[in-house]
Amino acid sequence: AVTLVYALLPLANVGLLPVVIALALMRFSFEYALVSNIILISEQAPAQRGKVMSLAAAMNLTGITISGFSGPWAYEHFGVWGLGPVSAACTALGLTILLRWVHEHGSAHKKPPIH
Repeated sequence: AVTLVYALLPLANVGLLPVVIALALMRFSFEYALVSNIILISEQAPAQRGKVMSLAAAMNLTGITISGFSGPWAYEHFGVWGLGPVSAACTALGLTILLRWVHEHGSAHKKPPIH
């Protein structure tokens, strides 16, 4: 959902109401993805949970720091079209990495015992 909202964000740049709605959808989907990521990441290496969570937080903050520098530059040079599609591409890359290398552990994937 986040990738789709980011990709369509420039299309909302036609008036105040569409922008407010798009930003609300973006914020909701971003927060949902962030909280879901915390749950998923915390189960990747249960014995090393603290280290994995610290690494995930460091990577999130690194991304935020990079976007603090690259976002204004992209907006100045490309306008809204420099923000939405780039954010969508970065989110799609993150989703690709997640689907390729992150594995969900837990009872949902265990087969029930046969009696």
